[in-house]
Formats: sequence, C-alpha cells, structure tokens
Amino acid sequence: MVRALKYLSQLCEKDAIMVVSYTIDERERLQHLFSCDVDNQMNYKVFGDVLEFDATNKKDKHLCLFVIFSSVNHHNHTIVFTAVVVANETENTYVWLLEQFLEAMNGKAPSSVISFGDVAMKNVVKRVFPIAYHRLCVMKSYPPRVLDRRLQED
Repeated sequence: MVRALKYLSQLCEKDAIMVVSYTIDERERLQHLFSCDVDNQMNYKVFGDVLEFDATNKKDKHLCLFVIFSSVNHHNHTIVFTAVVVANETENTYVWLLEQFLEAMNGKAPSSVISFGDVAMKNVVKRVFPIAYHRLCVMKSYPPRVLDRRLQED
C-alpha cells in the first residue's frame, strides 16, 4: 500500500491537475483509492455527458472491488474516465466515490448515468447527481440464456 501511494504521490508532483483520494480504516489499511489524471479529465470534459458506472466487477484476492467509470467517444469506442478500488459496497462508499469523481471532474455532473447496480445505487446517484437521468442496465442483471430469450422476443 505504501509503495502504491508513494507512486501516486510522485505522479501528482509531475501532473498538478491529477487527483488522488483515499481512505484508511482504523487498522491503517487502505479502504478506498481514487485517482484521475489530466487525460481522464479531458476525456470526461468532451465525452462525459453519459456516464457508465460499473461496480459489478469481481473482488480481487485482497477482497477489493474494482469500479469503472466509462463512456463512449465519437468513434463508439469505450473510454475509461477512471477506475477505482473500494473495500466494500456500502451506500456511504458509493457516495464518497461519486463525490470524489464529481470533484475530480471540476464539478461537472453527467446528464445521464447508467449503472449496473441495485436500487440502492439509484438512491446514491440521485443524491450526488440530482439532475442526471439514471437508468439501471439489465445486461448484467439476467443470466445469459434469459437475456438471450428476452432479446429474441423484441
């Protein structure tokens, strides 16, 4: 953990616009880690009207969750605004995460948010991005064969 934070600190020295935020628990373990560099911020400034917030990635061997903020560019290619590591999936964690994102993006909230979460996620998005349209994505909500059947019916 110390080496990772030292590395990010060195990056911040080279890039004055880079944002690094983290929290540490009572046992001095890293809980959440957020970082966003100038390229991420510029991409968001141009392509950040629609934000995909994906917190469904599996936990790693350290039991941390990998959260991705992304969208698509004018060539319909996925662009990642930032990827964050969090230790738990509580509402407070997601509020912290979205607030860090909003601060890193100079207060620019997206017009629309697509998330792969549950109803609690909807409450968090509404709280941090109150005027954004929010939709829950169903692509990861159904088992593949159920989703295939639903898509064939349409």
